[in-house]
Amino acid sequence: MPAIGSAGSVGRNPALRHRFCPIDVMEGQLDRLLGAATMRTARIGVVPFEAARAVKPPLHGFSIYDDREVCVETLTASLTLSEPSEIGAYLELFAGYAKAAVYGAEARAIIARVLFELSAAAD
Repeated sequence: MPAIGSAGSVGRNPALRHRFCPIDVMEGQLDRLLGAATMRTARIGVVPFEAARAVKPPLHGFSIYDDREVCVETLTASLTLSEPSEIGAYLELFAGYAKAAVYGAEARAIIARVLFELSAAAD
């Protein structure tokens, strides 16, 4: 987990490629993600395709705020979990993603490649 005062995020490679919005919007988001990946206070990881089988596929999005609270986004509701056993399950799941992810230059290279492919598709 990142240190206090910093932020960490791990995403799966397919999530960078899924077209939920117009290409120009995705290009802007990926550009900002590239910028965030260079910040000292952020640790951005990407689980590459090659490592995707090493982690359990996500069923829904979630955010871990600390060891006392996890926010889970489902199709119909946003849930705030505070039971230690539930939080432990999400901490374990995140640890698996974090272990399989690449960081730094490797993560930026994947994001830049997706950005290049999107730009080429827009032309």
